[in-house]
Amino acid sequence: MLFTKYIPMDYLIKSENSLHLTCYINNSGGPVQLKKQLRQAIQEFKNALDGVALPGEIENLLAPLEDLYTSSVIFNSIKGSVGIFRNKDKSIMLELPYEVENINITATSFHVKPLLLWEQAKKRYFILGLEESIAHLYYVNGSDYIEVGSMSFVDLLDNLGDASTFKSSLSQAISDRRNEIMDSVNKWLQEHLLRNNIDLYVTGENHLRKRFLWRCTYSKAYEVEYFERFKAKMTGSVVNWIDGHNKKIQRADITKIKYDYKRAKNANKTISNIFEIAKSAASGEVGKLLIAKEKNIFGKLKKDCGSLVIHYSQLDHQDDDLLDDLAQLVLAKGGQVVILPEDEMPKNEPVIAILHDEVVPQSLLYVS
Repeated sequence: MLFTKYIPMDYLIKSENSLHLTCYINNSGGPVQLKKQLRQAIQEFKNALDGVALPGEIENLLAPLEDLYTSSVIFNSIKGSVGIFRNKDKSIMLELPYEVENINITATSFHVKPLLLWEQAKKRYFILGLEESIAHLYYVNGSDYIEVGSMSFVDLLDNLGDASTFKSSLSQAISDRRNEIMDSVNKWLQEHLLRNNIDLYVTGENHLRKRFLWRCTYSKAYEVEYFERFKAKMTGSVVNWIDGHNKKIQRADITKIKYDYKRAKNANKTISNIFEIAKSAASGEVGKLLIAKEKNIFGKLKKDCGSLVIHYSQLDHQDDDLLDDLAQLVLAKGGQVVILPEDEMPKNEPVIAILHDEVVPQSLLYVS
């Protein structure tokens, strides 16, 4: 089982059309309680898979979870909650630094709404800290952060054939070759950035920070000007500043979302009927999808055409939370998903779609 703090969101969203096991465990009692809840999850998965898959298939699907149950090393190292995702190809375990609802779902795709809520809070990002002669890359997940790599500018200068010129003046040599150095840093970052597709905050030496951002090809890179210099020991302070900044942004975003909804409503660009929303989502017409955090609507969705059936509860493994499925469909089509508390949703609707500006709602076409 892959145990990681990275969240492979793109893979989790795109994986479908086979048996998928999703388990979220809230860590409220340490390793003993975690293992107890994992054992309960394994049993629930066995019950759900009985009659759906052959005994050998069930054993193979649950083997990584059984192995995890017997591993005391991993459980003793976990500080946060746990998300487990298993299909026939991969088994992934995530440590999640926030509270989750204990749920075990067997369906034809993964259940990702709790992860989307965390993404929305902008608690997961990279920091690029630029010192005088070295670049540090940190991965931040909540209040936890780890250095995932560093790059020495001295080594870069050596590779560029400038080993003899910088011995008397390192800063001058870096300044003279800063374009080549920042291009090398940019290339070095691509593997991490493209794999995760999350925000990158750049801080540190002013002339290096400005030069990197000028040459950076990553669309989600943002400048942190608050700190004029950077040292590795400052990373915690940088994380605290970014978190405070993002909280202000999130409050402003909610206000803007409500404004966008009212503007779209006046222009007849909103849909609250879940059947119409599904059709529009499948056609790529939904620009923004608003979902109530506390709501679940079970049923079956055909993502190719947008047809759906609603059930009062999850009847079998082909059922999933339709709000979760619609969120994945909108994201896959390039739209945005916003999860709001139920009392923040317009008219207390469980789901609302805001269409792209150029799209005319089907209900208006019918009236015409």
